[in-house]
Amino acid sequence: MKMAEGAAIMANVDHKVSLVSGIYEILVNRTGGAAMQKNLELLGEISYTAEEVDFAKKIQESVNKPTVGLDSKIKPLEDTKEHPGGGSTDVGDVSWVVPTIRMGATVAPKDTPWHSWAVVACAGMSIGHKGMIHASKALGMTMIDLYKNPELVEKVKEEFKERKGDHTYKPMIPEGGPPIGSN
Repeated sequence: MKMAEGAAIMANVDHKVSLVSGIYEILVNRTGGAAMQKNLELLGEISYTAEEVDFAKKIQESVNKPTVGLDSKIKPLEDTKEHPGGGSTDVGDVSWVVPTIRMGATVAPKDTPWHSWAVVACAGMSIGHKGMIHASKALGMTMIDLYKNPELVEKVKEEFKERKGDHTYKPMIPEGGPPIGSN
């Protein structure tokens, strides 16, 4: 049986809307970010072989992006943006509970679309492996800095408390089981 267009609207169906997702924006910690930045600069750029660069360019070509290869330049620490760009991460919620330090490392060709086969293809080979090793080194170096420097830890905590203010973290997702398939 074929339903006429608009029939669902005229059916007078009761419905319930349930929130199944909700995340906080990242609560930035510039003090921790500066410590991580120092270590990234100390490590420098990731080196790639000619074969890796060629592979990256073929991936870019296949997803209709400029064939510029890999960009592992260490960029300056960015200013904190009032309204950051797109994307989402549940680390935003974590950052409202404990001070959180973030960083990025090259694991795929420049401008490759995330959550795609193209990134997976690079992440599972030497390009991705080099990026993760680089990230691990920077994270480890920053942890050593924090471990050896209690004053740095206190500054990170102070900034966290100042930025958080009197806000109390409350998850946006209601308590209980998932709304899908539940009664």
